[in-house]
Amino acid sequence: MIRKTILSLILVLTFLSVFSQRGKLPVSYRFRGGEGGLNTYLTHNIHLPVSEIKAGIICNSITKVTLTSGGDIKEVSIFNPVDSIIDSIVRRSLRSSAFLWKACDTIKHDQSFYIQIAFTASGAMPNLYYPTQFKFRSLFPEPLIIKAPRGLSIVYPSIEKKEPVFVRNEYLADSLNKMIEKGEYKEALPVLNELMKRDPFNRELYKVRIMINFRLGNKDQVRKDDDRLMDFAGGYSLADLLSDH
Repeated sequence: MIRKTILSLILVLTFLSVFSQRGKLPVSYRFRGGEGGLNTYLTHNIHLPVSEIKAGIICNSITKVTLTSGGDIKEVSIFNPVDSIIDSIVRRSLRSSAFLWKACDTIKHDQSFYIQIAFTASGAMPNLYYPTQFKFRSLFPEPLIIKAPRGLSIVYPSIEKKEPVFVRNEYLADSLNKMIEKGEYKEALPVLNELMKRDPFNRELYKVRIMINFRLGNKDQVRKDDDRLMDFAGGYSLADLLSDH
């Protein structure tokens, strides 16, 4: 009789656990403190070096974090590489959060999240992805925005100045178009890559990079970008994610 009562209690608790998670974003019940807690933790642990601010770093850093059902971090991989120093800081900060992730006894598979961290300056803001559908919000938690101190947030109109600058997207796009018109594909790649650091969800930029690398004979990069367009995150294409809007 007692054994049956205990089994019944276990079943009830399991049901309540599953029911309480229904409608919740995975990161909300996997991270202690939920989505807001994750952003608070990262805000306190990510400090952008002054050297990077003065170098004009503006980007949407995206990192893929994969958890086991037991709450262990299986993998932390930089999804959208932007800068070796920033990539290292973000990776280390997410790794250090290992003790704050919780086990989930209602699943047996790994779960992945794509953490967006925007590094911004005055007058320059990278494009962030804010999904509205639940299936996409499950993959992409609320983005975190880290702003450079005002005293260091200087925006100049072009990259021709010798001082450290924050180059506007419009200037980069104009420079890119001119280089492509002249057939300067090799020179255009760094400019295009800089734009993609700021706008990693832009399908047109991927198409342009595929075209440039095809002309340059960089078949491996063409294949990588083509694959990413078709399977951008969680088995969804970039077109699927953008159709959310």
